[in-house]
Amino acid sequence: MMATSPLIQIPTSAIDAVGLSITTAIKSATDPRPGHIYESTNLAAAVPVHFHPTVSPAMGGTSFLMLNSQRWTAATLSASHPGAYTAFTPTSVPNWVQINAATGIKTTINGAFDIPMKTPGTAALTAAVSRGVDMFWTLNEVTNGDITSAVVQHWHNNTAINTINLKSEETIPQGTNGDDAVLFTAGLQWSSTTTPYMYAYGTGSSTNHVYAARKAWARVGYVTTSSQTLDTQWEYFNGTGWGYDPTDIAPVQTASGPLISTGPLSFGHHALQRGSAGMSKGLTGYNFVSTVQSDGSARSAQIYSSLGGRPWTPIGDPITLGTFGSTYLGATLQFQQQVGPNPTMIDSANSAAAIPYVSSILSVVSGASSIVNNWGLLQVPRPS
Repeated sequence: MMATSPLIQIPTSAIDAVGLSITTAIKSATDPRPGHIYESTNLAAAVPVHFHPTVSPAMGGTSFLMLNSQRWTAATLSASHPGAYTAFTPTSVPNWVQINAATGIKTTINGAFDIPMKTPGTAALTAAVSRGVDMFWTLNEVTNGDITSAVVQHWHNNTAINTINLKSEETIPQGTNGDDAVLFTAGLQWSSTTTPYMYAYGTGSSTNHVYAARKAWARVGYVTTSSQTLDTQWEYFNGTGWGYDPTDIAPVQTASGPLISTGPLSFGHHALQRGSAGMSKGLTGYNFVSTVQSDGSARSAQIYSSLGGRPWTPIGDPITLGTFGSTYLGATLQFQQQVGPNPTMIDSANSAAAIPYVSSILSVVSGASSIVNNWGLLQVPRPS
């Protein structure tokens, strides 16, 4: 007997290839599928930073580790506003949960929602990146008394026995540029098709200029003394190249001046084969970064692109992130390239591909509160 429909069907309204955009939406009174990972006791709502695939989407996997910068617990469901709550307890402890985008089933990691950390202090999750299904890294801002540090963690997902283990953890040294003190807590960037480095980014305490540090990605979390192999040390962008002195740093540049962000950063990448008349063929690609821009108390995400290492250039219109002090939740527009786009939503006539993203904003209506996770697609232009 032959099946007449696929086992897993992507909802036509899903932005991504597996339906995470539906699973993480607000609960609906008319459609049971949206928001079906949420329940009022442990995960009433969340601000997702990253979705790490625990089973390869290319092999039909629909399970992801959902890494969040905030979640709500002990919530009271509103009787008049589905998916909203009249009372709740927010927690900004970095947290995770494994969810199945197709079924909505969720499971804790080692019996807990909170992400463990060896470094003492209060942590805030700012970024994460994945390498396939077996490895991922998280970036945290950790405050212990009067000291705040950038802490990066390297995790291993053991698919054979379905466990997630901390492989290593280290503090990224702080940088300085004049009055700018720089904690490299703003974002992580890594791509196997570009360089062997993991890049960490920070923003200046006085200027909000963006600065960059890098380390061989396989050595992140591996700490040695300066007399040992140099690829175990962090390097810092100094305006013309890279050096080991964290007091000799310079801002990352756009086509019109330093890159500026008043919040976290998120990165996307699309590799492509480029060959045209008068130009040698070779693998190059687009890089994308989402920044947080301020206009008074208003916060918005502005995306920049860079083709083949060219200066960052703004593209598209700003995307609303809310109002500082009320509806802004402290995050940025988060690219989710590892999830993959719904193929029917790629503008194939004009785009080489598309990258899913999600942003979160607090909504309060008639005393009922909810976190609205807005999904979208960045259409990757064909190079010219």
